[in-house]
Amino acid sequence: MRVVYAAPGKPAEIREVKDGMESMQALVHGTFDCLPMHGGFDLWINDEGRLRFFDESEPELFEDGTRVFAPNRLIKGARASAYWDVIGPLFVAASNGEGATIGLTEKQAEQVRAWLDSDNDICRPLEADEIDEPMMVVSSFTA
Repeated sequence: MRVVYAAPGKPAEIREVKDGMESMQALVHGTFDCLPMHGGFDLWINDEGRLRFFDESEPELFEDGTRVFAPNRLIKGARASAYWDVIGPLFVAASNGEGATIGLTEKQAEQVRAWLDSDNDICRPLEADEIDEPMMVVSSFTA
């Protein structure tokens, strides 16, 4: 399956990966969420990226020594008002319209790579000072 992968602070790259949950989890370093992206593509991110960014105890590192869970990109969602601040690795794939994830065509992959690697209205680099610390909300109800 052809996807476009982007690690924090690095250019996006087109990759061929095995179809399936294990290979998708390996790309984002753990469990993931799928978010609808501009253009009908699916954005896959680690669902604990923000929490792991703020956990300084044992940061996970890439082979080059940079942090896996660092600010990556700000990406426009399917709705004009929705933007996601992505922390950690991400990848973009296509969908078959029935909810199944499928690989990108060569043309789609080049288009997505170009979006991810430029500062535009769809995507731009994300800076650390733009990230709000996660909040825990505790509610209690009494009868």
